[in-house]
Amino acid sequence: MFLVFAIAGAPAPQVNMEGDGAEVAIAAERAWVLLPGQCAKVAWTASQSLSISILGQARDNIDEMTYCPGLRSDNLMITIGAANGAQESIELNLRYLPSDIIKCLVLLVLASLLALAFYFLRTNRLSDPLPLGKFHLLCLLAIFCFCLLCQCASAFRIELLLDGTSRLFSSPTWQALGLLLTALVFVPLVWQSLRKSQMSCSRNDIVAIAAFCVFLLMLHLPFGFDSVGHWEEWVSRDYLENASGDVSPELVSRFWIFVPNVLADFISPQSFVGYHLVNFLMIWGSLAFFYGILRKIKLDPIYAFLATLLFMVYPVNTHLMSLRSFMINAHVLLLLAAVLCFFQYMEKPSHLRLIGTWLALLLHIGSYEVGYAFLAVIPIWWWRQKPRGTWRHINLSIIWYLFPILKLVFLLLLFLEKQAFYGSSWITDTSEANQLGFHSIAFYVGIIERVYLQTFWYGWREALSVFSQSAWIAPVLGVVTFSGLIAAYLGRDVTGATFPSRRRLSAGLLSSALFILPAIGVLMWLDRYNTDLWRMYIFVPMGAAIAAICLLLLAASFIKQKHIRTAFVIGICLAAMTPALARLYAQQAQFLASANNKAWVLLQTVEQAPAINEGANVIILTEMLGVELRAKGVSELRTNMLNSAMNVLYEQREPDLAFLCIMEKRCFKDELSLPPFHLSEDADYSDFLIFTLHDDLSVELLRELPPELGGASNSTYNPARLIDTSAPLPPRALTMLAAARRD
Repeated sequence: MFLVFAIAGAPAPQVNMEGDGAEVAIAAERAWVLLPGQCAKVAWTASQSLSISILGQARDNIDEMTYCPGLRSDNLMITIGAANGAQESIELNLRYLPSDIIKCLVLLVLASLLALAFYFLRTNRLSDPLPLGKFHLLCLLAIFCFCLLCQCASAFRIELLLDGTSRLFSSPTWQALGLLLTALVFVPLVWQSLRKSQMSCSRNDIVAIAAFCVFLLMLHLPFGFDSVGHWEEWVSRDYLENASGDVSPELVSRFWIFVPNVLADFISPQSFVGYHLVNFLMIWGSLAFFYGILRKIKLDPIYAFLATLLFMVYPVNTHLMSLRSFMINAHVLLLLAAVLCFFQYMEKPSHLRLIGTWLALLLHIGSYEVGYAFLAVIPIWWWRQKPRGTWRHINLSIIWYLFPILKLVFLLLLFLEKQAFYGSSWITDTSEANQLGFHSIAFYVGIIERVYLQTFWYGWREALSVFSQSAWIAPVLGVVTFSGLIAAYLGRDVTGATFPSRRRLSAGLLSSALFILPAIGVLMWLDRYNTDLWRMYIFVPMGAAIAAICLLLLAASFIKQKHIRTAFVIGICLAAMTPALARLYAQQAQFLASANNKAWVLLQTVEQAPAINEGANVIILTEMLGVELRAKGVSELRTNMLNSAMNVLYEQREPDLAFLCIMEKRCFKDELSLPPFHLSEDADYSDFLIFTLHDDLSVELLRELPPELGGASNSTYNPARLIDTSAPLPPRALTMLAAARRD
């Protein structure tokens, strides 16, 4: 009843403005549009000295229009232009009842999911049906009506709630909160696991997990831990220090993507050592969690150890060891942590394990979306257990899907309120380069075929090719020898080892091979990413490694002597690892060289301009094309990396803007900027420092403009007044670019 009165009694929106002798009057015939397809008339009168534009279209000063709102267009935007060029935008708030009903329903779903989470956290009941009765349904109806009433009375607006949430998620403090919660929850969980391992005398598990640490150290030590950032590390550090707006839209939906970056910055605020250490720890954690999951599904330590090594070295992820995969590695770690915590919760429900599962899932879905398809199929593991169809299975599935669904519903609410978030353009943008792909079945069959060929053929062929030319044979053999010794130790008691049955191995081979399909995630549906291999294959090694070990154990099952069978399995695994390890070393060397090349460009720039005056902008010009820049490992300078790096290196005296331009090409201030930045002979360069990047990656500060930009005839360019060459180098150039300075 209150709702009906609120709608009926709402005054029609109108706006009256006057100033400097000009007047504007705007009025709608009604406040509410109640039914789909219904419209409302809007009339306006404005002085002739003003200009009127509605929804971007110029209109007469005295006119009216029929406006038909929709689910995402209930507000009418009117722009008023004054004679002096000043503009003011007015939003005429025409309420559209179907839109408000849907938004309140979505908000109700969000609240219901949170209430469901609170119920499971409080009770830990897995074998009973959900206690939903008439009282709960009436409460939901009352909450829905109250929400709609608040919308009608403008006492509480959903868009204001979302604005506040977006600002919260975009703040560095929120990222730090994610790190604090991670420490508070996972440190006790890890301690519990160590205590349990010690009490159960599972020495083999402790040896295996410690061996993974040594294994990774042997991969990292030839390159050290102090190289410079590759790309995102500069951008994230700039954001965490300066709250830069470059990544704010991404953080609305990827609300905890920078949690590991906060830890890396805390460890080493003046260099990138922290990033290397955290990357090392994340990969080690992934190996430990993957091993733990294999042990939970009753795989013997020796086979779980070998499968985990294959998971580490499987030659499909082309960026595994580089800092380029820093956030991707965190994504993998968090998925594995969620699965392991959930397996432990299934064994023995506890509040801490449930919180650990949900926090890992929140961090996972709050950093990337790639794993959603993988998340969807994981419950198959416990639905295969008997008895099926019980409330325990149903409740476990609800618990698992709760927060992934919560994020999807939240994104739907953002979409309905026209809030910007990462990926929203995939739904609304019609350009071919950035949208959801809907192609023929043959197109997706081709992608799937490529995935399996890369997983089981091309990846290994590339690894063998790298190994045949590798300069890393000595360290590769060292890692293989160490791995063989640990495997021999774990397999020393073959009489007590449990060898899986052929039926179980066949089922494992089939299911893990099928798990490769969801492992490529949602990326195959995105035209922008379905050829981006380093993103496509981040989860593939999970299924591929299990498939490989199952296939190997199937072959070994025909060997009757247990010692010979164990030696056969270890020998084949080590032989397979050898070229894959060479590929990892070569990959690491390639990305290290790329990072150092970019550091060399940055170092030369700051050496020639050690202090920059406020208001200055930096352009680095080059005649090298994009292909050449990629070949030299510096193509990322064309992105927002250059501007972020300048902000970080110069700290309080950074340039207003820094970007790289290819001569005679359209250049952009960063990869997201539109329209392009035009270089011309008659432009004003009084606030610009211009450098030239040569083919040998040497950088030169131009004392006068090149002929293409007018040369000496353009007198606006005067770099001497924008820099202080007598100033010392920025302190961070000595630490963050240390690798380039040594070379």
